[in-house]
Amino acid sequence: MTTHVLSAIRDKRAEIAKALRQAEKHILTLHEDLAHLDHAARLFDPAAKARAQSPCAFKRGHFHRTILNVLREASAPMSPRAVAERLVADRPEIIGKSRTMGDLAARVRRSLGRNHAGLTGEKASRWDAKAWRVDEAAD
Repeated sequence: MTTHVLSAIRDKRAEIAKALRQAEKHILTLHEDLAHLDHAARLFDPAAKARAQSPCAFKRGHFHRTILNVLREASAPMSPRAVAERLVADRPEIIGKSRTMGDLAARVRRSLGRNHAGLTGEKASRWDAKAWRVDEAAD
């Protein structure tokens, strides 16, 4: 009985993961379409350049500050993947800047690795991903 339930759960998880990958690709395609339309608009109206800029572009240091805000609001240490998922939940257009959720998680991981003043990275075991939290003294 339990093997049938576990099999059904695994199948459903695979189905949802596939749908999520397809949705991420679709979002990327839509962002590319917007970029193409913005470029076409600039051919006819050079003033359209200001409107064509990506709404998800971060100014220098703003991406890292946004990550820190997510970590400050968290009740427990978060993995870079969990931080990336939270960023996308708050600002869905961010996924257009990075190719996939994995790319965004890698960008979060690099940002946390470079700027670790006031941050603590913890590993539950050798195989677990590092989970990050903001030190109370840094707040």
